[in-house]
Amino acid sequence: MLKRLKNIFNTTLSDNSIASKTSKQNRLYKVQTPLNEWKLVKELGDGAFGKVYQAYNEQKKQHAAVKVIEDCTDDELPEHLVEVDILTDCHHKNIIDLYDTYLYDKKLYIFLEYCTYGAVDQIMTTLEHGLDEKQIGFIGYEVLEALDYLHTQQFVIHRDVKASNILLTQTGQVKLADFGVSAKNSSQDQKRNEYIGTVYW
Repeated sequence: MLKRLKNIFNTTLSDNSIASKTSKQNRLYKVQTPLNEWKLVKELGDGAFGKVYQAYNEQKKQHAAVKVIEDCTDDELPEHLVEVDILTDCHHKNIIDLYDTYLYDKKLYIFLEYCTYGAVDQIMTTLEHGLDEKQIGFIGYEVLEALDYLHTQQFVIHRDVKASNILLTQTGQVKLADFGVSAKNSSQDQKRNEYIGTVYW
């Protein structure tokens, strides 16, 4: 495996560096079932990665939205953990909170802050009209606050900012969510040249 990685990346990877990365991955999630602590209440939606459920923790009296990624193989796990790694280090009022992550029976469970009013695109669909200038200004400002924090303090590029990834809480807080295709850079000036995200956004 080590020889294959060296050939692919044309670099000198030591056993210690690989072990260090593996150790970091293991700290990002618990290897146990989450269903002893969390109850899945109802399905909220699905996507290419899996399904999203509303969940409830009776002991903590806490609601959550949980992404459940089915058939999560060892090769796919690092890709899915990018979001977990980013959110573990992010603490901002306009960025979705990460509660817990579990890997059990080839399923990755990512428990996130539950936003009662859901995504902005769903709100527009329910209202059957777009947002007015004042509403756009409010949401836009809050999203820019989140992006400024990501870019200047965490060196993270979201890469998929769109209405379906902007959520509203019960108290009207704006939350930027879904860091599944985000990139974590080593410095603020580092650039990325991949073509990724949602085409029409």
